[in-house]
Amino acid sequence: MSNLAWINIKYFRTEEELPTAIGWFIQLADWVKYILWDNLTITNKIKMWAGTTLEWNGLFGSTLTYAWTGSMISWVDWDCVIKHIQFDCPSAEVFNFVDSSTQISTILIDSVQVVSCDSWGTFQVLSFIQNNSNARAMTTSWITLTWANWLIVSIKEFFIGTTTDWFVFIDFWTSVHQNIEITNLVLLATWWWAAAIWISWLASSWNLLTWNIANVSMSSFLWNITPLSWIDENDIRWDFQWNTANVADTRIVAWMNIPTTQTVVITTLWVPVIVNDSNTGWTNIWSLKTARKFEFSASLGRLTYKWERPVYLNVAATATVEKVWGGADPICWFIAKNWTVVTDSKACTENSTPTSIPIQTWVDLVTDDYIEIAVQNDGWTADIIINLSNVEIF
Repeated sequence: MSNLAWINIKYFRTEEELPTAIGWFIQLADWVKYILWDNLTITNKIKMWAGTTLEWNGLFGSTLTYAWTGSMISWVDWDCVIKHIQFDCPSAEVFNFVDSSTQISTILIDSVQVVSCDSWGTFQVLSFIQNNSNARAMTTSWITLTWANWLIVSIKEFFIGTTTDWFVFIDFWTSVHQNIEITNLVLLATWWWAAAIWISWLASSWNLLTWNIANVSMSSFLWNITPLSWIDENDIRWDFQWNTANVADTRIVAWMNIPTTQTVVITTLWVPVIVNDSNTGWTNIWSLKTARKFEFSASLGRLTYKWERPVYLNVAATATVEKVWGGADPICWFIAKNWTVVTDSKACTENSTPTSIPIQTWVDLVTDDYIEIAVQNDGWTADIIINLSNVEIF
């Protein structure tokens, strides 16, 4: 982050005490801290330059009002700070920060209150940090994010109310990010007909670079809110925790089973055989009960881990097994990871009647690792009958 220090302080209570507008823009000077001293209505827009700071002499005491349309505050490709100030722009968006250069720029918005506006703003910057702010009445959207080269989006401690059913709280649009952190938000649809969307983004996690996880936590979405659009808690690059009940927590779990009796073909002693379609002669022998952060294959009998974060998980399974034609050959089965049996999961039976065998182990998983089940006959090359099997990962 560049140095955000200022070299001059300027107090103002009238528009005339600001730089003269050029083409409807009041162009604030580089590295100057502008402090609002009283309520003020401006007729021109504000453009912030390198290192500019805009704040009030206190906390939420005076309001800067803009009564026209368009964008109230914009910038020119550099770091700037806006804090401890209240805005009112009922027909305009508050901020339009669109970076047109490769300059690594950061926007810090802290303790800002908006009385009313069309939207909070459009942002196309490399780092965006929003802390401890609120907006009372917004009509179209809070934040629209664009462009591809974002280092961080951090939004914390924000209250927002909307009265329209087309409102979007955060629209990630086609923006691409390295880090997203959203926490302690309250979104309120203030009328019974409002059906606002909380977060909207591209499907399949395309808003995040590979191996980056977005975190959304401790946030509330009240009244008639649709919390998520195009995505859910099972997305491979998003982690949802401790939000209101209309957004489920992200969990890493999976459960598959074989609901009907199957016979696994055994051709060689002491060789594990994966329990799947090709080794039973039937189609889609496995059924899925649930999968979060996993992909399921009914034909392969496989649960493939898809979240882009390493984990250490418990795998437990049970099966009722016997060999064909009866008898008491030793029958063993295993949990397998990536086509290789996990040796400490092995369990065996020599009963001549169907016997339920539980197995359990812990495994380290990274993206695209997969879990299967294998059986083997340690006494003869007789096929093995599986009457019931369940596999759970948690």
